[in-house]
Amino acid sequence: MIKYRKYREDKREKKSQCVKTTSYNCGLSCINIKKNCRIVPNDSKSKDRLDKLKAMGIDYATAISRRSAKGKAIKPDPITPPDADNSKSINDFTPDTPSFAKEKSINKPETPEQRKARLLEEAKEVRGRLDKMSEDFISKFDPYKHKGGAIIKAINNGKPEKYLAKLIKETKKEIDKLLKTNPPLADILSENKLKELEAASEEFKRFSSEARKLVQVDPPTSLNIEVKDKKNKFRWDEGIQSLSLMVSIPSLTSKVKVKGLPKDDKRSFYNHADKTVSMGNDDPGTVIHELSHWIEYSVPEIKKEVVEFYNRRTKGEKAVKLKDVTGIKSYRDNETTKVDKWMRPYMGKVYPNKSTEILSMGLELMYRNPAALAKHDPEMFDFIYSVVRRG
Repeated sequence: MIKYRKYREDKREKKSQCVKTTSYNCGLSCINIKKNCRIVPNDSKSKDRLDKLKAMGIDYATAISRRSAKGKAIKPDPITPPDADNSKSINDFTPDTPSFAKEKSINKPETPEQRKARLLEEAKEVRGRLDKMSEDFISKFDPYKHKGGAIIKAINNGKPEKYLAKLIKETKKEIDKLLKTNPPLADILSENKLKELEAASEEFKRFSSEARKLVQVDPPTSLNIEVKDKKNKFRWDEGIQSLSLMVSIPSLTSKVKVKGLPKDDKRSFYNHADKTVSMGNDDPGTVIHELSHWIEYSVPEIKKEVVEFYNRRTKGEKAVKLKDVTGIKSYRDNETTKVDKWMRPYMGKVYPNKSTEILSMGLELMYRNPAALAKHDPEMFDFIYSVVRRG
């Protein structure tokens, strides 16, 4: 509290004599720059003097703090700025986050558990944004028209762009047949259904591009990948670039090659012995899938977390033949899976060497349709989102 004595004209008392230039009589008391004047003067002259005094106080406090830093234990009282609330004591003020706490949080490295917890919360927020994007996107279309119906089905599909491309291809075949038997109907299909499906495909590409931005990392990982095929290089580079934008793994420095398979071999695979991805098509999503196997093999921490996730999700399940649960007869008899609640049965494929399809299928879906993965398997979305962010 600041002590003062009233100046009474009728008693002819003299004003307090203040030490120049470090004090000022604000009307009712003599205050030092280390004190705080609780009086708000009315006249402009006094206001001007008080402002000057407070400016001097700031200079004084700065000089003192510099001397203190050199070893002198001088701690001046804080100076209240001109617009401060003088009803509060200086000692009552507590900053939102102490400076030492901020420094600690910056300098102290994050533990693996803290990283996981933070990223899982972040993934949850991203899922919410993807769900909102999907709802807003679907709401623009009439589900009873070709365009709207196709988009609603595509947005829940693991391979939406392939699904739409297939619809367009089938419609074109239908039109070609009708041109020979019913040209007017062929024209109607061409002007109506085909145009709507082509428009739906373009709309969905724009939606996918925006959705992918939500699962990108900062900073991305520069992948050491050599493409050994000029014909498919452009499409494969698209997948490689997309993968690099989804992972932040500083320890991933090993080199991998991407090459094409003979024409009669369509099934892509990754061989860790020579670190080579062999591609049976030019699909960017397939490149991402196979390169994800390379990541899983190359980063032991990721491999460990992926296997733990797979075991937890499939605990107590019996393996069944992939051809039985998918209806795809090209799967061999020894290819089995644990169905769980995966978006696609192939995700639960069983390998004797504890490899998995979790990371490969997860990152492929993050590229093809992150909104569908977020909606239909939020647990897997959160896991994939967090496990590849290690930067």
